[in-house]
Amino acid sequence: MIRCLFVIGFIGLLVGLALRGQWEAQLHITDAEIYISDLPVAPVWQPPAEPLYDQFTEVFDSLPAEKAASWTVSVELRWDWMAIEFLLWFWLMASLIGVLYLMARGACVDTLLEFVLHIAIGLTIRAGACLGFWFLNE
Repeated sequence: MIRCLFVIGFIGLLVGLALRGQWEAQLHITDAEIYISDLPVAPVWQPPAEPLYDQFTEVFDSLPAEKAASWTVSVELRWDWMAIEFLLWFWLMASLIGVLYLMARGACVDTLLEFVLHIAIGLTIRAGACLGFWFLNE
């Protein structure tokens, strides 16, 4: 039962992240100069429309009024933010499933749920260590 709950939760997590893809628009002026603007959340398979240059000039005051022909605008999926969001939601789900598994385990051992439990413990320890090192540096 707990194994099915984990599988359903994991699939739901992946589908939820795919439905709420995080997008950004990038205005490439040179290789070293890129202006980035957040776009609305949209599914991974359906990126939002490419914004007009006017939308960049509203956000960034340093841009000239006219766009040069060599400048390009692209829409990019923010995989890094989606990976962080996945890890946070997976950590929460794995912790809840791990606690349920510990309460109901008894003598029966489930390899998948043991693995999930150990991942939750490892993520918790690593998060605590990161916070500890962060506070030490302050």
